[in-house]
Amino acid sequence: MAADEEAKETVQVSKKQALQLIAGPAGKIEQRTSAQVLIEHTAKGADVTVKGSKKNVAKALTMLKVLVAFKEAASPEERGLCHWFACGFCRDGQEGEDGCEAGLHCSKIISETQANWLSKAPKQDEVSKVKARPLLLVVSCGGAGPPMLSAPPGQATNGGPGFSGPRPAAGGGIGCPEEDLLELCMVAVDWSAGCEVSRFHRFVRPSMWDQQDGQMRQAHPAACFADKPVAVLFPDVLADLLDWLPRMLGVSMDEMLPEDILFVSPRDFEVQSLLPRRCFQGEVDYNLQDFFFRRWCCLKDVFREYFALPNEAAPNGLGSMAPFFWLSPSD
Repeated sequence: MAADEEAKETVQVSKKQALQLIAGPAGKIEQRTSAQVLIEHTAKGADVTVKGSKKNVAKALTMLKVLVAFKEAASPEERGLCHWFACGFCRDGQEGEDGCEAGLHCSKIISETQANWLSKAPKQDEVSKVKARPLLLVVSCGGAGPPMLSAPPGQATNGGPGFSGPRPAAGGGIGCPEEDLLELCMVAVDWSAGCEVSRFHRFVRPSMWDQQDGQMRQAHPAACFADKPVAVLFPDVLADLLDWLPRMLGVSMDEMLPEDILFVSPRDFEVQSLLPRRCFQGEVDYNLQDFFFRRWCCLKDVFREYFALPNEAAPNGLGSMAPFFWLSPSD
């Protein structure tokens, strides 16, 4: 196979944009794309030259649209959505800017993007009730990630199992434990028919943000706050989930059994730690937690067994699994 054709592209940026690139994004682009990024200052600003294979140059230019203010040329799909702002607050918001490094700050676009993704699921009146058990729930979560510190084994603290209390703010938040889960996404799959059945998506607003709203608004400018956030509180997310599941299974909520559903996640963390910890913070009944989280399928383990890989070599994310199936990570 012939080597990818070499390419070079140059774009003009302002002095402010050039400084923004030099401060970090240029190195990040080079690391992620293997393209070379050269910045040459000019009287009016700077020329940014990207060199490398044609494929890598195209990828680097797309990242440039995201990381500097070619923002009007980048689509929401290219740029991403800030799930902090979708929940109502991002401390990286600035006057005159329409987003941060995490993504767009626009409640209207966030709401439209969420609705568009949900609309791609099969219409419920066109899908028969799922008879095969278990119904597979492919789950993905977004948020601040694992807590910075852990309590001693077996010791729970005021933040939940394994959480040691307040911590430095991460991402766009204020550092409260609830920020570990800001987004919950599920795709329901009928394994016997090999098809998608339905989709579920909610942005999850930390209740502590409501409790500290006055202090937050005194400490941060208005640009940090969404005027119409699409997020709901965690108890409302659970209520919506418990309304969604029985409809697909064709049973009442009281008739549902733990064996009727099975969570599927790329790694153990989401179902083993993150979701139970968030339930603990929300004082969710233990029996309901046991119903949902007593068992799950970890794709990393399935993948490792299928390809006979040692645990340390098994990929953790879907993107790193894709090359084993001759797919690009974006597929």
